Amino acid sequence: MSNSRKNRDSMPKRLFDAVGAMNKAILRKEDTYHQLQTELKQSEQDCNRAIGNLRAVSECVERGELAALHDKETKLQKDLQSLNNEIRIVEDHIKQVEKSISDLANDKDRLDREISQRSTLISIIKYVFGDAEREESEKILREIKKNEHGKDDLIKTSSKLSSRKASLENRQNDLKVELAGIQTKIKRLSDSKLAVVRRRNDALNSLKSKKEQIRERKHRAHEEFEKKWVSALKNLDDLCKRVRLRQPHLNELVAENINTGTIFPDALAFGRMYLTYQNWKGYIPRLIPFPFKTSFWLPDQTTGHRLIHQLMLRLMHCLPVCNVEITAADPLRLGTSLDPFLSLLNVKRLFPEQRLLTRSDELENALARLTDYVEDLLQNKFKGELKSWSVYNEVNSSNPIPYKLLLIFGVPEQLTDKSLWYLGRLLEHGPICGVLPVLTIDESRLEDRKFTGLRTAIDKYAKRMDSIVPAEILTKHVSEINVVEEQEFWLGRSELTDFLASISDRYEQSAKFSKSLTDLWCNSDYWSHDAVQGVQVPIGWTSDGEIVHFSIGGVNTEHHVLLAGRSGSGKSNLLHVLIHSLCHTYSPSELNIYLLDYKQGTEFSVYASPPLPQAKLVATESDPEYGVTVLAHLTEEIEKRAQEFKSRSVRDFYEYRESSVTDLPRVLLIIDEFQILFSEGRQVAAPAEKMLNKLLRQGRAYGIHVLLATQTLKGIQSLSMGQLISQIGCRIALACSEEDSAMILGNSNWEASKLSCPPEGIINNSNGAKSENQRFLIPFADSRLCKDHITKITQFADQRGYCSSTRIFNGSRLPEMPTAAWFKSKSHEAVQLHLGERLSFEAELFSLTLVNRPSSNLLISGYSDAIHDGLLASILQSLGAQNGIDEIIYLNGRSIVPVGASKYLDGAGSRPISKHESVPALNLAEISKELQQSKRIVIIDGLDSAKEFHSGPANFRPVKKDELPSPQESLKKILEDGPLQGTFVIAFVDNWKRCNSSCKDLLGFFEMRVGFCMNEDDAGSFVSGAIGKLKGLETDNRAVFADRLKNQVSWVRPYINGESL
Repeated sequence: MSNSRKNRDSMPKRLFDAVGAMNKAILRKEDTYHQLQTELKQSEQDCNRAIGNLRAVSECVERGELAALHDKETKLQKDLQSLNNEIRIVEDHIKQVEKSISDLANDKDRLDREISQRSTLISIIKYVFGDAEREESEKILREIKKNEHGKDDLIKTSSKLSSRKASLENRQNDLKVELAGIQTKIKRLSDSKLAVVRRRNDALNSLKSKKEQIRERKHRAHEEFEKKWVSALKNLDDLCKRVRLRQPHLNELVAENINTGTIFPDALAFGRMYLTYQNWKGYIPRLIPFPFKTSFWLPDQTTGHRLIHQLMLRLMHCLPVCNVEITAADPLRLGTSLDPFLSLLNVKRLFPEQRLLTRSDELENALARLTDYVEDLLQNKFKGELKSWSVYNEVNSSNPIPYKLLLIFGVPEQLTDKSLWYLGRLLEHGPICGVLPVLTIDESRLEDRKFTGLRTAIDKYAKRMDSIVPAEILTKHVSEINVVEEQEFWLGRSELTDFLASISDRYEQSAKFSKSLTDLWCNSDYWSHDAVQGVQVPIGWTSDGEIVHFSIGGVNTEHHVLLAGRSGSGKSNLLHVLIHSLCHTYSPSELNIYLLDYKQGTEFSVYASPPLPQAKLVATESDPEYGVTVLAHLTEEIEKRAQEFKSRSVRDFYEYRESSVTDLPRVLLIIDEFQILFSEGRQVAAPAEKMLNKLLRQGRAYGIHVLLATQTLKGIQSLSMGQLISQIGCRIALACSEEDSAMILGNSNWEASKLSCPPEGIINNSNGAKSENQRFLIPFADSRLCKDHITKITQFADQRGYCSSTRIFNGSRLPEMPTAAWFKSKSHEAVQLHLGERLSFEAELFSLTLVNRPSSNLLISGYSDAIHDGLLASILQSLGAQNGIDEIIYLNGRSIVPVGASKYLDGAGSRPISKHESVPALNLAEISKELQQSKRIVIIDGLDSAKEFHSGPANFRPVKKDELPSPQESLKKILEDGPLQGTFVIAFVDNWKRCNSSCKDLLGFFEMRVGFCMNEDDAGSFVSGAIGKLKGLETDNRAVFADRLKNQVSWVRPYINGESL
């Protein structure tokens, strides 16, 4: 299956998806709103819960512990104040004690100093005065001692006070620690209270922020919903418009709605669906996926007929024109069940039977044909991934299989046992093959045991048509949008009549084969194949749209072709198709074509300007004699190739190409109206037959092939025509009679007589065996397309350096006279007359040499002024280029100015021409006397018109002495003796019969003769000099040259003046 089909959704799915997108947008909006409401409610609950908890904590703190702690803090602060006071008192006492101790210490120090000082003084005094101060000293010592006791007491008191102070300080520290703890706890509780307040405020702020967020999100959700809703609506509206553009309501159908394209719909519209949501409402088409996957049935009622009519009308205008076929049977109502459509029964492409079937035998035959058709599709066409009608048509869009509708009303009426079996097979396998059975059933009659199999098949493989797409299916997928189903509208009678007339017109127009030449190549590249293993190109299509190939030269193909068809059958068109297809596919190095046309027309002239690169020869309005030379050229080509193959030790063309690096093209000779070769008498037919037989027998081995085309084989006079045809294995027959069909294709093969012309044909690659007939349709080779294609091929060849070597031969146009310079370049020691081209493939120059032998004079006879003047001009120009001539003498005995040669009579090169208008002025007697002194060319234009040269009684009287000889005698002497001396006579004759009787005494001296435009009797006597016939000179496109001395006859194409062309 192609990727495009895999990736492309059907229209029903896209439409359902569009409605689903709207429903999804609604659901998303509602879900978002619900989610936001839930979040808001939850946030409010969380906030209230948190505030409640915080309030409880705060009340607990305020109500109990915090107050107690404050009281305790107050008591401790009082205790600490008391301790501080007491400590200050103790500290004051300590300071006093310390002061007293300090004072005592100072006193002691003073007393100690005094004692120390007194000790020295006392010792001195005591030494001087004796012991008078001892008491004073002792008194001081007692005071000191007393002070020391007081100090000790003070120290003890101080120690007690210090201990008390330390105790108080410890108590103070303990109280401070306890106070600090209480204060910390109070602070913590206060902080906790503040935190509770903050948390409460935070919760309230968070709730407020959440409400703002939810409000914003709800706003965004609404905006997003609006955006998606509008987008979904637009998409739905676009889809609906697209559907309705192609499939409007049936009551709105117009001719423009008919599908004239190639694309099959993926759904059919049946009615509509009414959708509502809140304040919005709208309609969408009710689509059924196409193609249908099951067969349909309906009760045999009027409502069922109406649905079938709707289906038929939809199929006829929705499916591409000529891609619907309807087979209908109405045995009970005799066709009235399809009353609205009876006007279409004459459209064969729509109703192949062209009637509604009513009898059991014709219904059985129709069912048998459809069953065979389905079996053929399943067995031969649906292979690999191509498993169904739809997939096959997707891949083969240019050649689709038509959709077939089988309508049977009143089942089981007129159904035989075989019909029942066929119908069961079609119910099962028809839909996948593009065959849709639609039945209206009399259910009561199906209860019969005879119809058990049919009833089972209907139950298993068919559905009721009125329930194929109920609105409930959409409702199941779209929960938020209300869906109501509405039925299809029907057309009015006049509108239906007009529309069916448009259908009929479109089918008649499209029934005509319309493929073009370019469709054969499908945009393929130029010269994309080689011809090593043969030639194969497309030339048409089967009725199923499959390409039909022209194949020759292969191992399993034929090598030569016979093409025939009566006038108007399209033979020339097929040749054009073949030539273009060949030249599109193969380069000049792979294939050379020789085109030889004997038809009185210019069919092949299009390949001459510009010349077709592959064409070695383009010959139109050919002569049979020329055709023989072409056959001779190709037989020589066979000999050349045979020698080449032998030197390389290869057996055939394939081995040569495989082993050689040298390009050797295949050759295809195409001869249109080849029977002309065998209708011109044995002098042409015999050599043509011999050489053609050789080409057919030996050409295949050397890559040389022949295609013979004719209108009929009747009347061909050839002893071996049967043998020739037996060697041609490929037969192509166009429209012709039964007799011709049997002769072309083979005995008892009259199929070509049944062809319509054009564009039908039959190709048979088995020597005409009837079982191998392949019928095909041929595209029209439009002249404009052909010219454009030739131009492109020529440009393509130029870009790749191919040089044209095409020979152009137009049998109706004689060659144009060359220039004077060309004649000058051909100058020769002997006297040569360059008169034209030989009638041969090589078109060699035809020249006459005037030799010094008796009677070597030239006689020219014919009644064409153009050829007469051309020959005269050629002679004058040839003589003007010669050096061995003393004088050119021209006698105009016709008294008619030779217009085509008049400018050359004024002078032949540098040599003047002696012109005379009468025989006496010519003075032949003097010329006859001077034969040895001068070399002259005497041109007598109108020998038969100059009575002086006629034979009569006066010419037999004896010549008197000193009497001049008669002009006839003088001319006779010049004719007889002149050539030996270098003087020659060239005489022109208009009326050969008159000349042959009146100048017969002179004619024996003209051994060389050129004749043109003569009947076969005159031509025979002119060439041979006796009674005889010579065909081929009746037309003015050639001449014959006869050398009576050598008994040679040659066909010539004389030069004529370009102004005469």
